Amino acid sequence: SWLPPLRDGHDIAGRLQPDAARSLGLPSEIPDAVGGGDAATGAVSLGATNEGIGFVALGTSGQLFLTTGGYSPNPERLVHAFAHTVPDRWYQMAAMLNGARPLSWLAGILDCSAADVVESAESASSDRVPLFLPYLTGERSPHGDPHIRGAFYGLEDSSDRAAISRSVVEAIAFSFADAADSFGNGILNVPRLLAIGGGSRSDLLLQTISDATGKEICRSSFTEGGPAAGAARLAAVGTGVLQLGDLARQPEVTEVFKPRNDSELQARLVKFRSLYEALRGKF
Repeated sequence: SWLPPLRDGHDIAGRLQPDAARSLGLPSEIPDAVGGGDAATGAVSLGATNEGIGFVALGTSGQLFLTTGGYSPNPERLVHAFAHTVPDRWYQMAAMLNGARPLSWLAGILDCSAADVVESAESASSDRVPLFLPYLTGERSPHGDPHIRGAFYGLEDSSDRAAISRSVVEAIAFSFADAADSFGNGILNVPRLLAIGGGSRSDLLLQTISDATGKEICRSSFTEGGPAAGAARLAAVGTGVLQLGDLARQPEVTEVFKPRNDSELQARLVKFRSLYEALRGKF
């Protein structure tokens, strides 16, 4: 009896009261839509409201999000499962602390921009790239390991800026491969994933994620979409400007990165996973 009623994100929960409206300098009686959490409203901004639609978010943290038709938790692999903000939908989500953050970290060390790091990575010789564990602040999905930290392995006298930059790009992609693997069979029939966030501007990063996960990664016309835009769409439904079905509209896909059969990258992914297992619990 202490808790408020459960509502969908497009429901109108109330209206702005006169006293609050005066203090904010807004008209009173403005309808107040429920909205939702940041992941769910971010999904609405991309039209990820129907079962089987997913995306990768490449901000400071990282997310792999998949809309489902039912509640499908996987606590052993730290796959989150929540009700969506639209009716009769749920979602699975892997949440990584280290999305595109390692790029900006290395950029700070090298006193350059993240774009410079990616540009340098593009010139690396693929057979001389060391391994990098990107766990600068521990990791959530799929490890649930607050103690693990970042590490380079395989540094040589010939290791240069390009090789180190490439290892950081690959490590981000490998983290998404681990995330996709943690979903189990639920993601096998999902052919493509949209990409949003600052990291989605990098062709190399999106192609490497595609190669590592085996999924098509799509850049859209709305790469900077986010929770605020999704909340606005929910409010538009609540006020009758949009229909509930309109929330499934997805932005135009401008580029598609298809997985290549990169055996060298897959071999490094196996070693990347082995390196984590070798170091976990050592510190």
